[in-house]
Amino acid sequence: TYVKRRAEIGLSNIHMQIEPNTFVYLSSYYSSSETGNIFSLEKYDEKKLVFKLSAKSINYNAEANNWHLDNYVMRQFISDEKQIITYGASMDTVLTNMQPEDFKEEHNYFETMNSSQLNRHIDNQRKRGVGELEEFMIEKYKRIASPFSAFILTLIGVSLASRKVRGGMGLHIGVGIGLSFAYILFMQISITFAISGLVSPLVAVWIPNVVFSLIGIFLYMRAPK
Repeated sequence: TYVKRRAEIGLSNIHMQIEPNTFVYLSSYYSSSETGNIFSLEKYDEKKLVFKLSAKSINYNAEANNWHLDNYVMRQFISDEKQIITYGASMDTVLTNMQPEDFKEEHNYFETMNSSQLNRHIDNQRKRGVGELEEFMIEKYKRIASPFSAFILTLIGVSLASRKVRGGMGLHIGVGIGLSFAYILFMQISITFAISGLVSPLVAVWIPNVVFSLIGIFLYMRAPK
């Protein structure tokens, strides 16, 4: 990032649904210039193609908040035998639910969004008909559930530290670290089940807190007063 300049490879063979029955394809896309090559947009009525827009290249205009298409061809399919074809050198158009932010090369880029941006992103994905939203929902719920882990682990630590045994605090420190690792492992396992669809994201994120809250309460009740 800071020493060696990395050439942008870009994304390739992008297939994306931007709204129900509307699909976009890009042969390649480069985030730095917000430019794509070999673009096509197709709209379907059930399984029948009713509209297609193709262009050699596409570029996002931030000032006008629209997309600029070069060498475009627009086809409207009236019937199986009839279609209206319009073509030209360039055109500007607004593509609903398609923004440069949708083409991200970074892994887990949504983790850098604030909560408002994340909620808008989830809503946009739902409008597009995207079914796999588990990773986004997990990130949303983690932002609420994770701060509670500090209180839960603190409760466990205080309960363990209040016990005085021969040999010093080494045993308690070891048990506390072990429980902390167990919490992290439990969280990762539950998230894996949520991503695979076996558990809802809400349950996956909160169940470690619930289990370790019970452990913390048990240790607190057993701790010397």
